[in-house]
Amino acid sequence: MKSDYINDVEKTRSPYESHYKLKGVASIAIALPNDKGDSARIGYSLNNHEGSDFVIYFKTGQMSTSLKTSLPDYDIKTNFYELGYKVKNQDTTLILYHYNKNREIINAVKFTKVLNSLPLDDMG
Repeated sequence: MKSDYINDVEKTRSPYESHYKLKGVASIAIALPNDKGDSARIGYSLNNHEGSDFVIYFKTGQMSTSLKTSLPDYDIKTNFYELGYKVKNQDTTLILYHYNKNREIINAVKFTKVLNSLPLDDMG
């Protein structure tokens, strides 16, 4: 789930009051396949309402800790996303990087792990 949402729920104690933090990609579900292909399908929830998926490619992106994706920017077609991570001590943060056509970061959204098992093929 988006880290901003999790942090806001901890503060407000109300998922309803914090729902505005779920705009855009609200959650990501990663279940890597057992085979060693060059990509994997990743489920995601858009605005905590629509469920879909995108592909991560096991190819280094703009940073050594990010991977290329097929996630589109529905507003500006030349923009693109990459899925990255940062490790601090023993904690890993997942980050969705949004880039413009000049490969400059528009924003970076952090995600917090909230489940140890995933829903079956339905991020809706």
